[in-house]
Amino acid sequence: MSSRFALVPLLLAALAAAFMLSYSALSAASVKSAAPETLTAVAPELPAAPTPAPKPNPGPRWRSAVVRRSVPLRVRPNGRVVTRVGTSTEFGSARVMSIAAQRGPWLGVVSTEMPNGKLAWVHRNAGLRLRHGAYSLHADLSDRRIEVRRGGRVLSHISVAIGRPGSETPT
Repeated sequence: MSSRFALVPLLLAALAAAFMLSYSALSAASVKSAAPETLTAVAPELPAAPTPAPKPNPGPRWRSAVVRRSVPLRVRPNGRVVTRVGTSTEFGSARVMSIAAQRGPWLGVVSTEMPNGKLAWVHRNAGLRLRHGAYSLHADLSDRRIEVRRGGRVLSHISVAIGRPGSETPT
């Protein structure tokens, strides 16, 4: 049994020697095979600048004209004057006209002073303050509904009554 115990340290020593020889042989071979290297400066990689998030599109913006002083309404751009309108409506509120078309400096506006389906034309510098708004109303007379929209998105539906023949709903 004592010969067995004497064999264990001898095996351990042999294993350690074999490990040391193989390790030194591997490192010597790697040093001999390494070719001389050229050093190049490498700039550290900087994180890319964050791209700004795209702004959400608010959708269509509706233009309107607030009347600041008496304005002539014309049948066409630079055409004959049909009537003049003041700063307030027949109900006493501020007169605001929706802009439905534009031809150069001329604005086609919706006005109660014009027949149904006809635009009145005003010069953009004729006492108006132009405004943009995200809210709009869309009426469907055949469906008897009005939609309230913000930026093209429907917020609400409202049922409405319409006029009868001979007393049509103004459009």
